[in-house]
Amino acid sequence: MAEPLEEENRETDLARMNLFVVPVTFRLLTEPCPAMDEDIAFALKQNIPILPVLWETGLEELYQIKFGDRQYLFPFSQDPTEIRYEEKLKNYLDSVLLSEEMAKRVRAAFDAYIFLSYRKKDRRYANELIRMIHADPVCRDIAVWFDEFLIPGESFKENIAHILQDSRLLALLVTPSLLETPNFVMDQEYPAARASGIPILPVEMKKTGRWQLKRKYRAIPRCLDMNRPDARQRFLESIRRYALQDSKDEPAHNYLMGLAYLNGIDVQTDAEQAVKLITSAAEKGLPEAMEKLWNMYFYGTSVKTDYQTSLYWMKKYAEYCEKQYGEDDPETLRVYHNIAATYNFMEEHGTALEIQQRIYDMSARRVGENDMATLLMLSNLGKTCLTLGRYQEALKKCTAAYYGLKKLLGKNDPHVIFAFQNLARCYDEMGDWTQAAALYEAQYKQCCDAQGEASDDAFSALSSLAACYRKQGNYDKSIALGEKYIRDSEQYCGKDHQRTLTARHDLALVLAEKGEKEKALTILREVYSTRCELQGEDHPETILALSNLSQTAFELGDKENAAKAFSRIYKWREERFGEDDPRTVRTLITLGVMLFSTTDKSQAIKISREAYEKAVRCFGAENPETLRAQYNLAFTLLDLQLYEEAIPLLEDSLEKAERKLGMQNPKYFLILQELLRADWMSGKQQKAKDLLERHYEHGVKDKMAAPETAVWIITNLAVLRRAGGNLSGAAALCRELDSYDPKLYEHFLKDREAILRESGNSGSPA
Repeated sequence: MAEPLEEENRETDLARMNLFVVPVTFRLLTEPCPAMDEDIAFALKQNIPILPVLWETGLEELYQIKFGDRQYLFPFSQDPTEIRYEEKLKNYLDSVLLSEEMAKRVRAAFDAYIFLSYRKKDRRYANELIRMIHADPVCRDIAVWFDEFLIPGESFKENIAHILQDSRLLALLVTPSLLETPNFVMDQEYPAARASGIPILPVEMKKTGRWQLKRKYRAIPRCLDMNRPDARQRFLESIRRYALQDSKDEPAHNYLMGLAYLNGIDVQTDAEQAVKLITSAAEKGLPEAMEKLWNMYFYGTSVKTDYQTSLYWMKKYAEYCEKQYGEDDPETLRVYHNIAATYNFMEEHGTALEIQQRIYDMSARRVGENDMATLLMLSNLGKTCLTLGRYQEALKKCTAAYYGLKKLLGKNDPHVIFAFQNLARCYDEMGDWTQAAALYEAQYKQCCDAQGEASDDAFSALSSLAACYRKQGNYDKSIALGEKYIRDSEQYCGKDHQRTLTARHDLALVLAEKGEKEKALTILREVYSTRCELQGEDHPETILALSNLSQTAFELGDKENAAKAFSRIYKWREERFGEDDPRTVRTLITLGVMLFSTTDKSQAIKISREAYEKAVRCFGAENPETLRAQYNLAFTLLDLQLYEEAIPLLEDSLEKAERKLGMQNPKYFLILQELLRADWMSGKQQKAKDLLERHYEHGVKDKMAAPETAVWIITNLAVLRRAGGNLSGAAALCRELDSYDPKLYEHFLKDREAILRESGNSGSPA
């Protein structure tokens, strides 16, 4: 589709497509090209099935702008819990393309066949004539053969002889091009038709010399001038005589005709007609039609994707299966499994869980808990529990599913590996990273033995293992595994492969967390440079690399350059997603945070104000992102000594932080510190003291504040009480420090001793 089609026949050719397979790249999504602007746009408008395949990483957000919520396939996914790419591809193709057996059923359902003979350059007229025939309800079920349907690689003569034998009429499409020599119609199709004895009906779509036509087409009947209404009517009457009336309302017949129009089997593709016929069959209780509609609306095949309508037909089919086969029949359970999967896809996990539990119980009763189908249901049930945060339930179910499947199928079966991944993820999500790491390591060895260390499953397990050690704080182990991942990826995929670049990027982030920021910065610069060279400066993965590079540089003190780079990221997101898009607004908030630490205070205050205003509009006043924008604006105002504007914002931020985040959250502590500083510096020392006293009563005494926050409140309040002459109160606070880790207040040890001594209650620190 990279080259434009001939304009005259473009839409005709595109309309005959059963499926558009679209390799999605950054260039396709961002640069003008006929594929995106014309061909895919036409397919979307006509509801022709589209199969987008993301061919690069990092394109998800840009993809949504062009394709909306249409599903896609991603061969390079690193999510071990996803259904495999190959399985997704098979499921999609099965839902869109007909099997040879089904195509035979469809062809056998037509009332009759008409052979349309025409020159290929007259394709537009041929399409017009076919639509004229099928626009007549009586002629709906008459197939029209023409050479576009001939099988490539087979003999034209043999095919034409076979088609003429099965056809009731040859419609000869007449235009001046029929007089040109040589041409296949004149040399092969017309003589074969005369020899077979089939009736021939010439239809003149464009004025053609009558005597010339007679000289070149022996014994040609009189042409019907299709520009005249009476001739068009006579033509349709000639076709109608071959139509049967007794099958028009039969659900099975209508379903097959719907498939014919859906897939362009011996008729033109007509999505509207197809949906009408298949829906009619489904409404009359045909199970095949119900199942087809569920797939069509789920995948967006010739209709707009509509999960609610898909669910409606799934449930109708499930009701049919229950009534026909019983509630615990394998087919009934399969349908309910798909209903649950759809609810999970729609993120209605609670509803999905109820259905999964029901079908698991039925399967267990019917075939036993140790049957493969039952164990697979149990594994899916555990995965949904995990998604809902019901960790103990998830662990119990995933453990039973894994060991049951392992006993039944052996440790190297793909189902067993998938169940093992779910089990390891349970411990990971629960925060038991020691056990999770042990399972990920065992899984990695298992994948290497069964599939080789170059397999996707092996890379996925190794990545999960490295991430697990990172969460534990065991950075050395995580770094060692990350380096091994990079070596393996370079060996099997290449130094500049997406997998390798992503792994190097992830390794840099671990190094930064460990404190080796200079080393991390070096790697991030290399990754950014490579991505610029391979993918361009505007590719989403390049922008992500620049984002992490700038934030690491910011933490290392290169604040001016970091803010400048992040400003470019903001402009990139603003151009692609719009200024009020949540992704753009989040970037603007972070830019404001960075600018706060630079010398350009006027720009810092401008950006921080803009970020806060947009956050309120985008997220709402109570959202954590808005809170981040609000207190950053307040900090910037405070830094510029604009106390009257800063203090109300800080007070509101503190109140929201307590409600939304809790006093244990470090952000709450940070806002509290800045509010106290603002009150003190603006001459409101008593207000600052009262604020500390209040937090002592409701934060420290009630054990609501984090230990670090509690110690900070106690030590600062002790200093203020001492300064106000309340030595006994200050000493009481100092004694409270005995219940905290001395490392938290080692900076205060001398002051503590002095206060206790002055109050006459000397004592040594705990």
